Amino acid sequence: MKRKAEGAAPPLVVLHGDDEFAISEHVQQLRALPVFHLNVSEFDGRKAGMAEVRGVCDSLPFLSPRRLVVLHNAGGKSVEGDEPPAAKGGLVSALVDYLPQLPAFTTLVLLDQRKLPENSRLLKAARKVAEHVEHFCAVPAKEEELAQWVVQRARAAGGASPRAGAGGGAAPRGRAGRRRAGEVQNLWAFVIGRRLVQPADVEQTTPAAGQGTIWVLVDALAERDARRAHACLDKLLTHDALQPLFEVFPMIVRQYRLLLQAREVLDIGAGAAELQSALKVHPFVAQKLGTQARRYTLPALEAIYARLAQLDVAMKSGTEPRTGLELLVADLTA
Repeated sequence: MKRKAEGAAPPLVVLHGDDEFAISEHVQQLRALPVFHLNVSEFDGRKAGMAEVRGVCDSLPFLSPRRLVVLHNAGGKSVEGDEPPAAKGGLVSALVDYLPQLPAFTTLVLLDQRKLPENSRLLKAARKVAEHVEHFCAVPAKEEELAQWVVQRARAAGGASPRAGAGGGAAPRGRAGRRRAGEVQNLWAFVIGRRLVQPADVEQTTPAAGQGTIWVLVDALAERDARRAHACLDKLLTHDALQPLFEVFPMIVRQYRLLLQAREVLDIGAGAAELQSALKVHPFVAQKLGTQARRYTLPALEAIYARLAQLDVAMKSGTEPRTGLELLVADLTA
C-alpha cells in the first residue's frame, strides 16, 4: 500500500536486451521522478560487491520519499559473455536472496545488455516481487522492423515520415540504438518542416552510411586496405567524438581476437564447420574471417594483439583517442 501511495516508482525494474538506447531512456525516465530527488546511485555488477549494493539499498533516502539504485550488468557478465572475477563471488545468487528483502523505500533497477533467458534465476526471482516492472529492449533485426523503428524515432523527434523514405537508409546502419536515434535527429534537423524524408536525405545526414561503418572499418583493417580504413575511421570519428573509446576500439579488438582464433583453428587443419563452431559466429562471417586470417601468420596476429593491449593502456592513461586510433590504423595497414 505504501508503494502505491508513493506514485509511479515501482519497487523493482528489470531492463534487459541489446537496445542500449531504449534501456537508457527507461533509466532516464526513472531518474526524472521527483520521488528520488538526489537519492540516485549506480553500480556496475562486474565490479561492485553485493554488500556495497545492499548497503545503499537499505539506507533511508535523504530529503525524499524513495531511493533509486541502478545496477548495470546485473548478471555480472559483459555483452560478450565474459565473466570477470568480480562476478564469481555469486552476485546473481546474492541478488536472488536479497530481492524478497528489498526495502519499501527503494527502487532497484537490474540492467543487463543481453536477453535474460526464461530460466534465469534472477529473472524468476524478480518476477516474484510484487508490482515489479520488466522491459525487454531489443534492437530490430529485420529490415522492415528497422524501417519502422526509424519512423517511430522520427515522429518522436517532431514529424512524420513515410516508411519508404525511412527504409531506404535504415538497414545498413549499425546496431547501436543510441547512434540511430542521433541519426534520426540529424535527419530531421536537415529536412525539418520542409518536406518528407527521402533516402537521399538519410545518406547525406547519416555519417555511418556507406563506407562509414565500423564493420567496413574492421574488414578494411583485416584486409590491410589503408585507403578505405583511413576514410572510414575519419568518417566515424567525425560523426561522434565518443565513439573511439566506446565503440570503435572495442570492435577492432574483437576483430583481431577472432582472426587470432581463426588462425589457430586453421593451423591445426580444421575445416569450415570446425571454424564456425570455434568462433561461434554465423557461417558467412566464419568464412570471411577464415579468408582474412589466411593473410597473416599466427606470430603476426599475436604481435598485433599485443599492440592493441598497449594502446588500450595508453588511452586509459591519457593518450588522445583519435591520435591513438589513427596511428593504429596506419600500423595495421602498412
